[in-house]
Amino acid sequence: MSLMKNFSKMNAVKRSLLLAAGLPVLILVFIYLFQGIFPFGNQTILTVDLGQQYIDFFQYYRETLLGNWQQIFYSFQKGMGGEMVGTWTYYLMSPFNLLLLLFPQKALPIACVCLVLAKSAAASTSFLWLLYKNYGDHGPLTISFACFYSLMGYFSANQLNIMWLDGLVFLPLIILGILDLIHHKRSTYYIISLALLLIANYYIGYMVCLFAVPFFLYELFGAQFTKKTKQARFSLKQYFTIGLRFILSSLAAAGLAAFTLIPTYFALAQSKGSYQELHFDWSFAYPLWQVISKLVVGPFNFDQMPEGLPNLFVPSLAILAALVFFLQKRFSWQEKLMSFLVLAFLLLSMNVKALNLIWHGFQYPIWYPYRFSFVFSFFLLYLAYRTLRQVEPLGNQPAIVTLCLVGLSTLTLALHYQDFSYISPNTLLFSTIAFVFSFFGLYYLSHSSKKMAPLLLLSALALIESMTNTALTLNSISYLNYDSYAQYLEVSQPLLTRLQDDSGEDFYRIAKTFQRTKNDPMQLSYYGLDHFNSTIERSTTELFKALGQPTTTGSVNYSNGSLVTDSLFNVRYLINSQVQSQKEVEDKAYERRLVSHRPDFNHYPLVDQVQGFSVFKNPYALSLGFLVDEAISQMDLKPDQPIDNQDKLLAYLNDQDSRATKDSYLDFFRVRDFKRMDLTNLESDDPSRINTSYHKTNLESKSFIDFTLKIDSKQAYYLTVPGDLSEEDVTYYLDGKKLNYDKSYNSTQVFNIANQSSPGERIFTIEVKADNINLSQLNLYSLANQTFDQVINSVADKKLHIDHFADNHIKGSFEGKAHDQALLLTIPYNEGWRAQVNGKKVNLEPVLDRSMMVIKEIPQGENQLELRFRPQGLSLGVAISLAHVLVLWSLYRSKRK
Repeated sequence: MSLMKNFSKMNAVKRSLLLAAGLPVLILVFIYLFQGIFPFGNQTILTVDLGQQYIDFFQYYRETLLGNWQQIFYSFQKGMGGEMVGTWTYYLMSPFNLLLLLFPQKALPIACVCLVLAKSAAASTSFLWLLYKNYGDHGPLTISFACFYSLMGYFSANQLNIMWLDGLVFLPLIILGILDLIHHKRSTYYIISLALLLIANYYIGYMVCLFAVPFFLYELFGAQFTKKTKQARFSLKQYFTIGLRFILSSLAAAGLAAFTLIPTYFALAQSKGSYQELHFDWSFAYPLWQVISKLVVGPFNFDQMPEGLPNLFVPSLAILAALVFFLQKRFSWQEKLMSFLVLAFLLLSMNVKALNLIWHGFQYPIWYPYRFSFVFSFFLLYLAYRTLRQVEPLGNQPAIVTLCLVGLSTLTLALHYQDFSYISPNTLLFSTIAFVFSFFGLYYLSHSSKKMAPLLLLSALALIESMTNTALTLNSISYLNYDSYAQYLEVSQPLLTRLQDDSGEDFYRIAKTFQRTKNDPMQLSYYGLDHFNSTIERSTTELFKALGQPTTTGSVNYSNGSLVTDSLFNVRYLINSQVQSQKEVEDKAYERRLVSHRPDFNHYPLVDQVQGFSVFKNPYALSLGFLVDEAISQMDLKPDQPIDNQDKLLAYLNDQDSRATKDSYLDFFRVRDFKRMDLTNLESDDPSRINTSYHKTNLESKSFIDFTLKIDSKQAYYLTVPGDLSEEDVTYYLDGKKLNYDKSYNSTQVFNIANQSSPGERIFTIEVKADNINLSQLNLYSLANQTFDQVINSVADKKLHIDHFADNHIKGSFEGKAHDQALLLTIPYNEGWRAQVNGKKVNLEPVLDRSMMVIKEIPQGENQLELRFRPQGLSLGVAISLAHVLVLWSLYRSKRK
């Protein structure tokens, strides 16, 4: 009761702001309750990248800000190690993320829900604030449109991309800043709001910067005109002055954000930016009329994520009001023309491939297309509000034109709805009814002298539409169970923590045959080799690809390890997941996704067995650095020859360039023959060869290739398989059981087939699903355990001994042996690293396509090494930001005087 009393006494504007914030939150909470989102049930909102990537970054965020500051700029939990500036500025700089510090690790799924609710409330409040400051309105219509904005289709479809939602929060404030800049000659609001968005998320900030230009032109050359004022409000000189102020203010905002933007530029040059190959394709991506399918409620499903149409949904009232905007006489032809041009430009940007490329920072997005579509929805709502706040009587002719457009669109969708997997007869019928009611309600409103009642009814209908769209969108994809997340932590984390308790100042890595996500190292706080991140170093993905590991442009997975790579990457502990009990499988107690098959573990001593896990300790693990032949700087990694690359690395570890004979191109590995091959429902192009093409003889029957392998004792066996065969083409089996492997790869893979103490036979089976396949890269290799042991043992006294380890500061000692040796560091080359040997600065040089770095000209005898990391461009960026703060503060003070 007291709350209601306090609410009624509240200032009207504050009351409207509170309602604008509260309504979308209540709607979302109701939907989450209905869905059974934890704590209302066992579901979470974790799905796709939110569940496989961002939640692990959130734990890294918590761990860093709650004390582990050494990993803020560089982290060895990022694959082999990598700079973290790009990760912070793309994923983690949102001020809303401070909420994460209020939740324990186990409650991070709830924290994600709170982030979505907070950003929904903030976006709604931000839009209402724009309308209030621009028009002085704060009534029911204004509150309703604020809710429409925060519940637009883009927001619903991208709850799983939480970091992009900051754009919806800051966009209305930036637009308000533009209005202030044009009409009141004040730049402060624009500069600060744009700078904050660029800091929070440079990627979405860039898109808002692009939209700011057409909106600025719309306001400057269109919206200032009215029916009564047919002449421009500004002189030619004033146009120039305002334009210059806009450009300088935009640059000032970028200057304030320079402390994040400049180091981010250098970071992207080693990750996403290194893939950039500009090709402007001016063709259309889809028939333009298809965008109307995204105005129906619930126009979203899983298929829309990798390749879909832009998310444009706003309620029917807003769409109709935006159409009526062009039919209202009180708006000048200049404003209508500029509005049309802005809408047309945005629609074409979401269709013409070259324009879409520019909007996405000159790189086509991988999944989640048209990430800037929220600006179109914003502008549509902005025009609709301008119409409804003072709607004129709608004449018969404009009404007929509007009704015909709606009818034609509905008829088109009715005839083609089967072409859109996200439209059903029920959703199309619902939207049609909503449009009909909204149209006649709008017509009645335009002629009624009492506006409040019809406005409230129309707003209520539109809110129901928005709520229905949000519910249908969120229900269209599957989500992770809370227990699957929480119990995985409960089972895995104690074991990993125990393996690190005795590490002291030492450094080593841990590998597992199972994972929940590729970012387990960040979630479980250990040094691994797996990682999934848009800003991962390209050199890391290229190295892993060359060594036969599963990779994509944004991920690496150390699931195809070998004796060689285990040693090379200093993998000291390896954890194997034992077979889960039937009860665990049925209860789905936690997700234990098996991604690796490693018989090589038999070569390592078993040191622990606990809770379904076996722990092996690798006595051959090398350090973070070790001495190798200096000639390694000339080594090139060969594409699709992973065993050859591993063999060459082993040769350099053995202080030799190559001792391969004419009979073999390999020094340590040996090519082995298959004992026998049997074909089922397949024929070969060349029966005398294994590495040829195979075709099904009967397309309706199952097809198999069985390879019988003769296995000698105490040999590690590896099979290379083609990188162009996906899980849709083949399934692999070993001795009749499905082989555990990561299916996300794009290069030749290395499968560890056997390593056993007694000889025998194994059967490797390929189930062929495609009509034909090519096995040009299928080969069998072996590596004698004894040979491998001898090579690695010879390196024992050449290792870097770690005396102090932090992610950004490493100290160690090593003994120089010969003048032609170099210290190889298994750290991706980055110019942010600085090295000193015996107190003197030395050069770090990139090797193996920048995937590692070396120090040459090593002095003989005992040496002390010190490594420090500082992000490239950070000092320059901080200096520029501070300079802008001082200049802008001086200008502000001088104006106040």
